[in-house]
Amino acid sequence: MTSQRRTPIARLHGAVLLSGFGGILVELVLVRRFGLLIGNTTVASAFVIGAYLLGLGIGGLLVGRVQARVTRPLLAAAVAYSLVALTAFASDAWLAAMAPPPFGVGIAMLALTPGIPTLLMGIAFPLLFSEVGEGSRRLEIGALNAANLAGSLLAVAVADNVWVPAIGVGATLQIGCLAYLGAAGFAAWAARDGIRKAATPTLVPAPALGQLAWIAATGGALVVGLQVHLLRRLPFVLEGFQPTLSGVLAACLVGLALGSAIGTPLLARWLGPYAAAGSVLLAALTVALGLPEHLAHPVAQAWLPIDSTFVLHARIWSAAGICAIPACFFLGATVPLCVANFKDASLRGAAAGRLFFWQGVGSIVGSLVLSQALPRLAPQGFFVWAPVALGLLPLVVLGRHVPLAWSATQFAVVVAAAAFGWSGIGTLMSPDPPLHRPGMHMGPQYEALGHQTDSGVTASVVYDPVEHRLILYTNEFAAATRGPRGDYMKSLGHLPFLLRDDLDHVAIIAFGTGTTAASVTQWAAPSQIDLVEISSAVIGVSGYFGPDGPLREPVTPAFLHDPRARVHLQDGRRYLAEVEAGSLDLVTMEPLLAYSPGTTALYTREFYALAARALNDEGLLVQWIPTHALPPDYYDALLHTFAAGFAHHSVWFLDGATLLVGSATPHLPSQIDFDRRIAGAGEVAVRALHEARLADWTDLEVFFVGEDLTALVGDAPIVSDDRPFTEHLGIWKYDGTARGFAVENFRVLERLAALTPTGALGKPTANKARRLRVEAYRLASEPAGDRSAIRKANETLALLDRARRISPQSVLLHFEETEARRAWLRARADATGGRGLTREATALAERDPSAALPIILSGLAGVRDVRDAARIADALQPGWGRNSSPWQQNVRAHSRGLGPLPGILALPKGEALIDAATGDDDMAWAVRGAYTVRVARALLDVLAERPLTETESSTLRQVLDPASFRAAQQRVRERGGDLAAEIEILRRPDLDPTPAS
Repeated sequence: MTSQRRTPIARLHGAVLLSGFGGILVELVLVRRFGLLIGNTTVASAFVIGAYLLGLGIGGLLVGRVQARVTRPLLAAAVAYSLVALTAFASDAWLAAMAPPPFGVGIAMLALTPGIPTLLMGIAFPLLFSEVGEGSRRLEIGALNAANLAGSLLAVAVADNVWVPAIGVGATLQIGCLAYLGAAGFAAWAARDGIRKAATPTLVPAPALGQLAWIAATGGALVVGLQVHLLRRLPFVLEGFQPTLSGVLAACLVGLALGSAIGTPLLARWLGPYAAAGSVLLAALTVALGLPEHLAHPVAQAWLPIDSTFVLHARIWSAAGICAIPACFFLGATVPLCVANFKDASLRGAAAGRLFFWQGVGSIVGSLVLSQALPRLAPQGFFVWAPVALGLLPLVVLGRHVPLAWSATQFAVVVAAAAFGWSGIGTLMSPDPPLHRPGMHMGPQYEALGHQTDSGVTASVVYDPVEHRLILYTNEFAAATRGPRGDYMKSLGHLPFLLRDDLDHVAIIAFGTGTTAASVTQWAAPSQIDLVEISSAVIGVSGYFGPDGPLREPVTPAFLHDPRARVHLQDGRRYLAEVEAGSLDLVTMEPLLAYSPGTTALYTREFYALAARALNDEGLLVQWIPTHALPPDYYDALLHTFAAGFAHHSVWFLDGATLLVGSATPHLPSQIDFDRRIAGAGEVAVRALHEARLADWTDLEVFFVGEDLTALVGDAPIVSDDRPFTEHLGIWKYDGTARGFAVENFRVLERLAALTPTGALGKPTANKARRLRVEAYRLASEPAGDRSAIRKANETLALLDRARRISPQSVLLHFEETEARRAWLRARADATGGRGLTREATALAERDPSAALPIILSGLAGVRDVRDAARIADALQPGWGRNSSPWQQNVRAHSRGLGPLPGILALPKGEALIDAATGDDDMAWAVRGAYTVRVARALLDVLAERPLTETESSTLRQVLDPASFRAAQQRVRERGGDLAAEIEILRRPDLDPTPAS
């Protein structure tokens, strides 16, 4: 018997709304949990999401069997939803308590979780479709599906952006489980007045289902493929990491919900029997148009500057919405239109289950094609071919299910749409499609050199001619730079060898530009060096970052040929979990910022426990922490989390970056230890230390800040796997806000230096020098406020000058004081328009050749009177070349870049480098400015054999620093010469002409 009472549709909507809400929360949490267990790689994520979708699909296949055995489908759905809550809660508790298993075991665990909860989800949701009335079935089916998507949208909006940072991962999962219990309650409530059916087998006609299954699978492939494409593309034009990911997913869900609720009846009316296939074809056409290339950037930039969390999310959601909603509107109607083809309500639940299964299969295929296959087939053309591949996909799959005229027309229209999309991204062979419309980090002067795309990352390399440096972008973020300096990255490799002996087995996590790896390989001690990098694309572009600085053409780095080096394309955390306990002597790492997706796992309490397990009793962990780009509470939290993970820790500061060292035993060296390690380092390492500004014990003294973080930041919260709150940064932009971050964080370092006991490392006077140094950085980072820029530059220079007088042998302070003089000159030039600076500019150029071009040019750019510019340029004529007027040379230098040209790699030392560095042309001045230490060492090699020529002597006088000066004294003394007489050293008042004892 069948009751005539109508099922309360509002109760069904409540059930599916809560199930959609809970389903997304469970999915997001399980992806996080498995990321920690088997690695935050795209392959691992693909396994987890694939298992999630496969579980839903298998559950859909079982709907017919369940429906054949129950008389009250809604009550069966309520039971299934209750079991989802219980199994998801148990799964999360199990995963949270588990140590990282072997990778194969972790993959096998997917059969249990998310396998069991998602299988139950896949059974429950289609059962509800069997209760939709016969009247306006397309509208009601679409509305039911839209309610489920609306719940998912709400979960996306609050989960990663609000709840995970605020209450933690486990609590977020618990809310998802409560949502499923609520869905069970609504379904049971609806079952009281629902339709009671006879428990009879329900068989879906195979021919009808076959055609509809292809349509559903194609729709699933397009939905997931579009999400993958947008998640890879939109970060290049939008601000934010986690907010961008959430915004793209939310935009897709909005489009799907609107399409399900509104598009289903509209397409059914317009396209009749071809509505389901038409929805997929129209979606593919929209994807092929390449909307991200034409609309995302203008829409994002149309908003006011970011000054609130609302504006940040509004920019992201608007740009993501305009790119995702049009295609998803059509795709949202696909499955409801397929389900509506079954007029018999008794067949509809089983049919919906099978269609959801095939949609899941298509989703897995779309994910694999877009995230795994296409990046390998087109590593330089991924962004060009992704929308085209998605646009043509329906023609390949559905060609036999639609009229030939439809297929031909669709093909022609897709090709035309692809041409429109290509016009926004660049030519097919262009090296810079992902940088065509760059995001906020891209300078207008940058020149794109190349890029590669792998399954998770697009690694791009650009050249900055003003600063003469190469920048590595991972997706839209400037992850690392390589230029004449970048000393903190070198220090990540050198510092550990100055603290400890016998660092035999070394691991470098986060390859970046390879600067740290190059530094480590310059030491003879390691017998095994593991280079751990999650992205093959980053390794693929490493050839641009040569050991001698920026290159315009890629050359394979020498350290990749080092027989001790082994590359591991693996998640760094997973690597530490797999190595034998106590097998590592050193882990050194520079991960991305702590609010990058997945990267927070390299800053948590649990990560430091893994590192401590992998290190032996004397082992060291050295990690970079960004001082400039973290809000003070985040900075304090990262410092506290690191300090809590190691019995002994120390803080170091270089190039504006904070370096942390942790170990189980004390690791601060004595000067005797330092001198012994330098003596046994070998010539290659000694030269490399000099270039990294660590040439002397006094450099280590001022590099050090302190070692008592607990007393300073002990009240800050601990970052953990369960509460990775650093992922959420509501307002971030490198303007006044970020500078405010740096000022407050420098104050922390100032307080730490003040707390450091006198003589903790080095002479008692070193404490004063390091405090002055940190204070100078803090002052330079402050907004001008009531002080003029010139006054602030004067005060900063005075602080560094005092520090250098305390530690006159420090190469580090010598270079930092020189940088401060450049900033002072720039401030004077900006304030005066360049007038009256001839004497100061000439004096600085004589002392610091790098100021002769980039600094003076920046001053000339603001000169209002061309006669003043000419006077300054005339004073600096040797640095300009003699081929054109100063003003023309200014324009030419700005347009083509100031740094060394291709071929600098062939001039690493000796006579070739001296020839390149001596003379009056701009190439020589650029080499002297960019590679001062290297030029000095090459000239010292000559000085050991003979006196220098007048040109060579002038060059050496310009590039001398304290360590080079002491070496020059020794070399000249060894052959009985007089250094002061040979190179007129008395013209350098910043160097002590008294021979070293």
